[in-house]
Amino acid sequence: MTPERMKAGEDYLAALRKLGLEPEGLLWAYHEERKEFTLAMITSLADRVGPKEIYETLFEAYDHAGTPASIDPWIVTVFSPRTVFDVDFNVMMSMEASAQGFGGVQVEGEMQFMAGEYMFRKSWVYVARRWNAQSKHQLKVWDKFRENVSRLAA
Repeated sequence: MTPERMKAGEDYLAALRKLGLEPEGLLWAYHEERKEFTLAMITSLADRVGPKEIYETLFEAYDHAGTPASIDPWIVTVFSPRTVFDVDFNVMMSMEASAQGFGGVQVEGEMQFMAGEYMFRKSWVYVARRWNAQSKHQLKVWDKFRENVSRLAA
């Protein structure tokens, strides 16, 4: 993981927050088989408005410079909190660094974990919190995010 990639993720999270979106999880994850990193975003909005709507809005924000050019939306992967990825992620995040034998492996002095098909390290995590299932609040957040992204195009 390069410092530039970590900085790009920080900038992306700051841009999402400025636009009104606070993901329940945001981290870099590495897919061994594909040999590529993805910026994994965990959001309960995936269950409320659907991933297609989220991706379209992320692309719109990117196209109108609402998110940094350093993070192409093609490398963002949206996960629902109800996916295997998120369940594994939350289990591993709650474990101590001595979690070898529970899916963690010591690499370069840091624990490395698997979440679904992806590998991650705790130092690659920007946000990790439990999701809020209150649909009325979620939809208000989504509406505000959409409104702010739409204003970028004006």
